Amino acid sequence: MKNITVREWVNKFNNKEFESKNIAVQCDAGWYDWFCSGNALAGRLKKMGNIIKDIKSDYILDNFRIWFKNNCPCSYPLYDDFRFEPIMENGEDADDSVRDQLYFGVQCGHPFGSDYMYEVFTARNGYRTEFKCKNKREVLNVIEQLAEDFQKEMNQKGIWMWWFYRYKRKFCNNSVCRYDCMIGCDGYSDSKHMFKFAIFLYENGDEDGFTIHDTIEEAVKEEQDSI
Repeated sequence: MKNITVREWVNKFNNKEFESKNIAVQCDAGWYDWFCSGNALAGRLKKMGNIIKDIKSDYILDNFRIWFKNNCPCSYPLYDDFRFEPIMENGEDADDSVRDQLYFGVQCGHPFGSDYMYEVFTARNGYRTEFKCKNKREVLNVIEQLAEDFQKEMNQKGIWMWWFYRYKRKFCNNSVCRYDCMIGCDGYSDSKHMFKFAIFLYENGDEDGFTIHDTIEEAVKEEQDSI
């Protein structure tokens, strides 16, 4: 199944589209790897889904996909986790520079015998545990906090997320002008995400500079004026 947002996943979960024990259905639900019986996946998914469905943050719901893993540690029983992968507007996974800031996951019932039922690991913390939670409410609070943190971090670091090939045009000198839709954060204020457009110029396959514009119309006009 193609990438879908957490919001879309929750809608499918609430519509009971993932309740079948059929392996294909469970793979569509997001299972990536498991060591337990295939017949157990639906039940394990439902337990995690009952947490995920109560996420309130629009940022998490609309900018991430979710996937699941059943783990087999050497000295502990099997345990599950669910992971949040940042995605772009077109549904593709974000690049590594974004992933290393935003990716996170929730381990359920591990390590065995711990005072905490859940551990939350984050990419920004070297993919190590950053939070420990005793119950569902605490997990949801951590996810809300992470959503706020991520938005602030993205603003401060000015990380851009790209969508390529929105417009493409070839010229007689074999150079290619590619109009790329680009969404990012305003690094100069506390404003929310804003849309900009960039012209990337390629000469014989090599990037040869770019300009950034507030609208696609401005980007197109500048390129036409320069021809």
